[in-house]
Amino acid sequence: MLGPETLLVLTVAGVGILHTLVPDHWLPIAVLARQHGWTRRETARAAFGAGIGHVTTTLLLGLLVWAVGIVLAARFGVILSTASSLALIAFGLWIAIGAWRELRGGMLDAQLQLAGAGAPLGHRHRHVHPGGVEHMHYHEHEPSGSHDVEAG
Repeated sequence: MLGPETLLVLTVAGVGILHTLVPDHWLPIAVLARQHGWTRRETARAAFGAGIGHVTTTLLLGLLVWAVGIVLAARFGVILSTASSLALIAFGLWIAIGAWRELRGGMLDAQLQLAGAGAPLGHRHRHVHPGGVEHMHYHEHEPSGSHDVEAG
């Protein structure tokens, strides 16, 4: 079984090899080589130089992002931790309040308001399913098809 470090190195090498197959990596060099009549040796030298430059700048940018991340984590880590905690609490409260309003029929009140002016008549009533599951139910009627609602 491979250790995590070996697996990481093999994965990075595999991605790197597949990465070189993307046409935007080799096509410009092939076009330049054809335009300038380069030999295979000159083309290989240009590809090697471009590859070294690509890898070096990618590593330097990666190190820069890593260093900035360390500085930002040290400076804003507590704030980020607190902000994410508060955001989770706020989101939980929002969900809980929405569920509470729905259980109390608050969402149905909004539906009743929408069904107001010029819309068919509507009402809400308790609706009980087998097993005792109960919720509020809203439906509309044309004025000619309205019916009485029993007090619940």
